[in-house]
Amino acid sequence: MNTTSSRGLPRTQSRGFISLDLILLLVIGLAALGGAGWYVSQKDLASEQSTATATTSSQSVERADKILQPAPVQDNGVKASNSSAVFDAEKLKVGDMVGVFVAKEVRPYKPYHPEGVDNPYEFNEPQGSNNIYARFSGITTLVGSFAHGRELEIGTGFFITDLTLDSRASLPQQVRDEGGRSGFSISNQDAIRGDFKTGDKVEVVITEYEYIGFPAGGINKASVQSVRKIP
Repeated sequence: MNTTSSRGLPRTQSRGFISLDLILLLVIGLAALGGAGWYVSQKDLASEQSTATATTSSQSVERADKILQPAPVQDNGVKASNSSAVFDAEKLKVGDMVGVFVAKEVRPYKPYHPEGVDNPYEFNEPQGSNNIYARFSGITTLVGSFAHGRELEIGTGFFITDLTLDSRASLPQQVRDEGGRSGFSISNQDAIRGDFKTGDKVEVVITEYEYIGFPAGGINKASVQSVRKIP
């Protein structure tokens, strides 16, 4: 039976409108809660991905240190002889000749603040064996192995590993490197022409070499002019 309100409107219609309003409010409320939950979940996922990326990067550097920078040794176990391309990290300056290379840029790898830093755990040392970046220009021919970084889990791009002792000795190095580092990353990836596989023995001509000296490790780089397979 239809009755009317004091304003003359059917009560069933009034109840119908109230029901629709409540349903609409419930839908909006549930959507808001769902959106908030999605935002939180995405935020947590982004945080986890960021942490995973940082960990992966750190692990890649550690693996690269082991593969690219072991102390070179002769077959009889005797360490390689001293190189003519040795430099003193504390005294090196732009214009210095190091073997066939000339220093084009020299600075601390991590910024040095003579006045000190607010965080006592922040690395803060002047230019020296534990804190140096040096970019050298010069042409030399090296022999080593070609490598795809992803296959060795040392990063992306191309690398030269397992340099011969003579090749190691010709690259700029500190005395503590004991004969030179055994490999480097190729900085100008687009210069690689040909189908090279990890493990291919190659002869590579470089025109620039970037050296990093830092306790946490660092991957040296070289700009290549040519790479070719050799027997």
